[in-house]
Amino acid sequence: MMRPAAAQGGAGEGTGYPILNADALRGALAPLVRELLRESIAPVHALLVQPGKSAVAGDGDGRQPQLTTAALEDAHARIRQLEMGELRRELGAAQAARDVAGEHLDAMLADLSETIAASGRDAKLLARAAGQLAGTEKFLKAQKWTSKAAMVHGLRKSFAMVDTTKLN
Repeated sequence: MMRPAAAQGGAGEGTGYPILNADALRGALAPLVRELLRESIAPVHALLVQPGKSAVAGDGDGRQPQLTTAALEDAHARIRQLEMGELRRELGAAQAARDVAGEHLDAMLADLSETIAASGRDAKLLARAAGQLAGTEKFLKAQKWTSKAAMVHGLRKSFAMVDTTKLN
């Protein structure tokens, strides 16, 4: 599916959609439009060039209102075709923009889901690390009290030895 130029907006780069050149498209469609207009005007032209009949105003045979009606109906049909073509182009542009927006939204939701999952894993790792740090803190406090107790015991022993040597 080709992406219309109206839906590009500079963000079409890297989306995989080809970028349309409006001048090239206009040049390619011009002969087709001319041929369609030529075919739609053919009935009016046939009325104008019927042999032996005059389509000039005031000729008295009533051909002028008929020609005017045919020309108006033809013009109305051509205008409706042009309007329908424009509506189809606008619909195509809107559908392409919707598709691109949907793909972009899907990518954003996937990134968000991945980020949430990663933050959940990080939270578990932080909780585990906090538990390990609490255990390390308890161990270090116990070591501190043990070393203080050993130091006090050693000092008491030293004082006891000093006191016994003074008595002798």
